[in-house]
Amino acid sequence: MKKTILETARLKVQIVQEEDIEPLYKDCFSDKEVMKLLLGRTFTLKETKAYVEANFSKGSILDFCVAFTKVSNELIGYIGMFTYGYNNREDEYEFGYILKQEAWGKGYATELSLGQIKKLKESFPSCTIWATAHPENMASKKVLKKVKMTCVEEQITMPKRGLRDVYKLT
Repeated sequence: MKKTILETARLKVQIVQEEDIEPLYKDCFSDKEVMKLLLGRTFTLKETKAYVEANFSKGSILDFCVAFTKVSNELIGYIGMFTYGYNNREDEYEFGYILKQEAWGKGYATELSLGQIKKLKESFPSCTIWATAHPENMASKKVLKKVKMTCVEEQITMPKRGLRDVYKLT
């Protein structure tokens, strides 16, 4: 049985299972539109498997996990909650989400963002919460503003991610 990390009104976030890798590859990692502002390129199935094995959670809330609709159990993408590693300060966390194209424009990004913020606040009550978005990703920047995040740095280069705008929960 899959371990659920968080739930929202319409969505559930769970620990990745082997059967999730191919849908993640098909709907996210091999999709040029999904990946162009995330990592700048698509992945092969082999690269996707290696990435999932190296980066997805085995049980902690602080890692990547897969997101599903509650009603149909359809995989819509993945989310991540992490220690924020760019300030070298304790009690600072970052969240993010990656959705397949069919899930865009349905309010899922906002719902997942609010769910992740709530989960981080419950788990780490005095923490500072961060998020990043590619400067050209207008939809994600709009979501971050909607969930009360403020842009504090623009167009900084982050290792392994490239150009990003940095947001802080206010």
